[in-house]
Amino acid sequence: MRKHTEPQPSIGPCLSEADFYNFVTGSKGERPDEDLEFHLIRCDACREQLAGLLEILDGNDEGDLEAIPPVSEEEIQETLALVQHARKAPASPRRVPSWRQWAMAAAALIVLVGLSALLVHNYFERKKSGDFYNQARAALEAAYVPVSPNGLRLEIPFSSSGSDQRAPADEAALNRAENFFYQALAVREDMMEARLGLALVYLNKARFSSARLEFQKVLSLGSPNPRALLGRGVTLCEEGLASRDPLERKTRLESALADFDAVLKIDQASREAQYNKALTLYEMGRHREALAEIDRYLSRDPGSIWSQRLRNIQLKIRATRSEFVDKEVNRAALAHDLSALERLATVAPYQIPDAIRGVLKNSLDARFHEGQSTGSASLIWSARTLEAAYGTVTGDRSYKRLLDFYGGLSPPERKKKNLLDSRMENLVDLHRKGNYETALRNTPLIAREYQTLGDYWQLVNLYHLRGNSFYYSNADFRSAAREYRKMLRCAQHAGAPDLIARALASQASIYNEDQEYDDALACLNRMQEVARKYRLDPWEAYAHQYLGQAYLMLNQGEASLKEYASALALGCRLGEEQLVVVSLENLGAVLEQLGRDRDASRFFGLALQAHDEYSAPRGGDKTPAEMVRTVNILCKLGYLSLRMKNLAAAQTHFLAALKTVPRGARELETRIRIGLAQAFIEARDFESAGRELTLTRSVAASGEFPDLAWQLHYLNGVLQQ
Repeated sequence: MRKHTEPQPSIGPCLSEADFYNFVTGSKGERPDEDLEFHLIRCDACREQLAGLLEILDGNDEGDLEAIPPVSEEEIQETLALVQHARKAPASPRRVPSWRQWAMAAAALIVLVGLSALLVHNYFERKKSGDFYNQARAALEAAYVPVSPNGLRLEIPFSSSGSDQRAPADEAALNRAENFFYQALAVREDMMEARLGLALVYLNKARFSSARLEFQKVLSLGSPNPRALLGRGVTLCEEGLASRDPLERKTRLESALADFDAVLKIDQASREAQYNKALTLYEMGRHREALAEIDRYLSRDPGSIWSQRLRNIQLKIRATRSEFVDKEVNRAALAHDLSALERLATVAPYQIPDAIRGVLKNSLDARFHEGQSTGSASLIWSARTLEAAYGTVTGDRSYKRLLDFYGGLSPPERKKKNLLDSRMENLVDLHRKGNYETALRNTPLIAREYQTLGDYWQLVNLYHLRGNSFYYSNADFRSAAREYRKMLRCAQHAGAPDLIARALASQASIYNEDQEYDDALACLNRMQEVARKYRLDPWEAYAHQYLGQAYLMLNQGEASLKEYASALALGCRLGEEQLVVVSLENLGAVLEQLGRDRDASRFFGLALQAHDEYSAPRGGDKTPAEMVRTVNILCKLGYLSLRMKNLAAAQTHFLAALKTVPRGARELETRIRIGLAQAFIEARDFESAGRELTLTRSVAASGEFPDLAWQLHYLNGVLQQ
């Protein structure tokens, strides 16, 4: 008799995601369990996939399910075996009641289903979010460069394999990446890599505040993340550089610097953080620190494109000093170092017009060549090289006229011009010493000689000297304005944008003094346009400063604030000490006018700090003019403190001013003592107030300063009451 065998099920198709889910959790699906088990016995691929799934169920994946005890594969298999045994085991002589077998199986199945359903769901959610992330990353890599809009380094969440040059972003690719990152985060909100990627998309779109928030979310997940700190620092720096609010700019840049320092504490080898720190220090005007940071970076990375960029910043900082430029030009002339001159013209184009004029002037001066090997031919070669490079960078070709002018001088004319230039230098020295009358008396003859030669470049300087002499000698603004108009005509004849900007600035100063603000604004707007077009950064900065002054006089506080903030930003980059201090002080004045006393006090304090820092390299010694500026700032701080009822601070500021006031400055000393007396009266320290007022009686009695005498009379009346 033949043995009867049951038909074997077909191996069937490979398991789908739903089949795996149903098999592990014991859920009912379209395919019977027997079919799934039979297929798994015979299909290597599905067994491997099941093994991978069970590995996920083991609970070792990135701590996502730390609260759930891990379920091992052995436990799963034991539980499955128990279920199968309960379902298929034959009866035995000592049979456990069926209800107990099924109860045991049910209990085991409940544990398995409760744990594995959650874990399997998590597995498929992770797989889905991973798919979205991979698509987002691929889209972002198509548009990604490791440079922020202002050139800071950012290589997250993946290293750059493309260009390090910033190009217009592929908007479509960025939009695709943003969409996929959103979908990945919708599935897994705590997916750190997706957050970093989304932040990078926002950075590429110049949506800095949105990028910063994403980096912050990563940092809030746990311990400090160097990539997120670096990214947040970059966004803070970009926000600061984009801000028109001087307080926000300063705060953002300081916060960016703190983030880069935090990264370096975690990872001292982070080149990105060190590079960004150097750049931020440069933008803040802390040039000595920036140079030190650049040196440290170059010692570790001397040959990359990033090191070359930092060398350019290094040269920019050094080229803010005209003495460095003169020395470098002479060195390059001697060595015929073409690349050095071209690089100088590229990074500091605003210095080149003066350099060209200086080199050509020295080519005529026999004294310049004594003891030097730099000959006239080498100097003329360097002037031509600078002119060509400068013209390429800025589009200004006017200095070819100056080269042609020098080239067309005959030997007697060269000798004559050299003599005139020497006489002109002597008059400038007299002017600096306050001898304005001698300068005015001797310039007409020199002017006629320059006109005979056709030297419009030196005529600009001569009429500027005459205008300043009228301006400072007896405030003869009408005569000064006449000389400045001549100056502008000569500058236009020469065609030199830097000389035109200089003449416009001089004219605008007269319009401001005469309160002809419409004319002043027209002049300054034209000056700003010329400066921007030809990359004349100092003149653009001064245009912002003078515009700020004009708007302040017109009670247009917000417009004034904007202009002074722009002047401050340029002043920091240029290392223009006076421009930085004046801009900070004037920002304080504008904020005071706007009723923002606390902010005004902060800016006056920053002006004082900057003023002291700039005198520190000289051992802290200040000229009488610098001492007067210090005293004026301290007095402003004192009166602001009085208005804010901070009497202790007011007394501190006025006492500091008394210690700094130059000897013999009677009017200034009296003003300080009046302020100090007022602070003592407010504090009800009448004895100290009376002592200060007593020290000022001789000045009040002299009748020299009637406004001070009135204030003293008023305060004495208050004391008597």
